[in-house]
Amino acid sequence: MATYKGIQGFAIQNLSSDPTNFITGQVWYNSTNNVFKVTTGTTQVTAAWATGGNLTTGRQQAAGAGTQTAGLMFGGNNPSGPTRFNATEEYNGSSWTNGGNLTTARNFLAGCGTQTAGLAFGGDVPTPGQSNATEEYNGSSWTNGGNLGTARYAPGGAGTQTAGLCFGGYGGGDQTTSTEEYDGSSWTGGGNMNEARRRVGNAGIQTSALAIGGMNPQVDSVEEYNGSTWAIATALPSPLQMVGAAGANNTEVVAFGGEPTRADAILYNGTSWTSTASMGTARYSASGAGTQPAGLAFGGGPGTKTNTEEFTGPVVAINTITTTD
Repeated sequence: MATYKGIQGFAIQNLSSDPTNFITGQVWYNSTNNVFKVTTGTTQVTAAWATGGNLTTGRQQAAGAGTQTAGLMFGGNNPSGPTRFNATEEYNGSSWTNGGNLTTARNFLAGCGTQTAGLAFGGDVPTPGQSNATEEYNGSSWTNGGNLGTARYAPGGAGTQTAGLCFGGYGGGDQTTSTEEYDGSSWTGGGNMNEARRRVGNAGIQTSALAIGGMNPQVDSVEEYNGSTWAIATALPSPLQMVGAAGANNTEVVAFGGEPTRADAILYNGTSWTSTASMGTARYSASGAGTQPAGLAFGGGPGTKTNTEEFTGPVVAINTITTTD
């Protein structure tokens, strides 16, 4: 009796989930669902923004972390106050609830990590203006971590609570190229950026980060970090500052909004920028979280926005036929 391996020259794969890289006609056994599947082609799913739950406290110049279904927002400002916030909010994919307050209220801070292991650093405080404070979040409360070597506000941030990255910002009387890396307890110097800037968009992790635009004055330059050095990447289509962004690394990022106030969004693939679906609300100084396929935009200005938008990136869906016994 002929077998599939005898006909095709290879055995049927036993996989716990459907593959992302495939060829039309590929057959596999999904051991989670206990079914055989075969691909018949693909369908292009276009990018789109959808309305999410509103923040409890509207604000701009806050930091964001986490994912689309487990987001985190902390700090920020109400320019008409002026009020610097210490408030933290957690997102569950549909609504925001209050979390533990930051020890130091501040705006123009940076952040990274997850909803249960977040990191907040830098920011603008009344005196002396730039903060070097670092705080760690455990899902309910913030505790002090190691201070930044260079106090600064409006830096970029990326990474995790135990492998964080801080770059650029305004510190020491001017915009800086300084980069620092966090190991879970202390900051050490990393490779300097090529261009000093503040109010920079950010995405990625400590070994694969992206710095997007910023103010020096307003710039269109983009830089990629590989864990030790920064390299100039493809410039933005136009100069931007206070742009929001989401991305798991420096080759798959969605950037959105920015000053002057705008609703458009663009995608980066590690080589070039392309336009994608625009947000429903134009904004700058918004916070971002998540990845390019599943991003989150919340808050921002002008004023103090409360609304949240969820981004679904352009993907190729696998069309399959499921066999039955």
